[in-house]
Amino acid sequence: MVVAGTRMRRAMGLLLAGLLLWLAVSCLAAWSLVRRPQPPRPEPTAELAGAPLESLRLTTADGEELGAWFADGDPGAAGVVLLHGKDGTRAACLPAARALHARGCAVLLVTLRGHGDSSGARLDVGPGARADVAAAVDWLERRRPGAPVVVRGSSLGGAAAAFAAAELHERVDGWILESLYLDLPTAVHLRTARRLPPGLDRLAARGLLTVAPLFLGAPVGDHDVRAALAAWRAVDPSAPMLVLTGDTDPLAPVAEARVLAAAAGADLWVVPGGGHEGLHRPDGEAYGARLAGLVARAEAHARSAGTDAPSRARPTPTGDDQEQRR
Repeated sequence: MVVAGTRMRRAMGLLLAGLLLWLAVSCLAAWSLVRRPQPPRPEPTAELAGAPLESLRLTTADGEELGAWFADGDPGAAGVVLLHGKDGTRAACLPAARALHARGCAVLLVTLRGHGDSSGARLDVGPGARADVAAAVDWLERRRPGAPVVVRGSSLGGAAAAFAAAELHERVDGWILESLYLDLPTAVHLRTARRLPPGLDRLAARGLLTVAPLFLGAPVGDHDVRAALAAWRAVDPSAPMLVLTGDTDPLAPVAEARVLAAAAGADLWVVPGGGHEGLHRPDGEAYGARLAGLVARAEAHARSAGTDAPSRARPTPTGDDQEQRR
């Protein structure tokens, strides 16, 4: 009996030590994912159409300062807010900005909190950065009063836009969302499965999701892009949205993009040869044409809705193919 009791205590001690180690490793992994990847650093001003972009600083409602570049467009044309993915900066938005600016759009490229020359000590997976989206829309409205507004975001920037969409639905006329995750549990499982062997990947994912609220400052359920898009569509029944994903993207699979597009009532373009982000690379001309097509619909939407109305009636979407491939 004494020997059996000793063995039981040892087993319980090992189990407790294993549990504590699991939680400690999970906390370390979660911290590494949300901490700022690099200290704030300058972002040299880039050029667009042979001229330097205008450098500026935006201030969010919660006190963060964001670096941004701006280039004006044709009178009456849409102004487009461009948002990058995790660990990137606004320079990653230059290919999309060039394509849109060449078609007459004004472009506002923003570095999200916790990146580049913007303030912010940590990252999240979208909900916190929705204040960055709102600050960019505020600035664009002041700079170009009455002009249509479109928001384009990729990966983390797309998630931030999705979480801001319902709040901004009366002020934004169109949305372009690229390489989106579905929800936090799905995103975590996809990433652990890529890096760890079967079994261990599920254990790691469960640990990350257990401790995630401590580091994100919000429940796991608050990080649901599908729910955010459905909430936006419920209050904005007809504004145009385009969801894009690459057909080889391991982090934003086509099946998930279909679910998101359906929840949002959005058009979907699956980019042949596209990976995660950088969806202009396989065919820049086709990519620019898709973006320009959404912007044209947003401009028509703004004209029909009336830019001065506080609560605008929305026209019916064009009904183009819900899923489009080239």
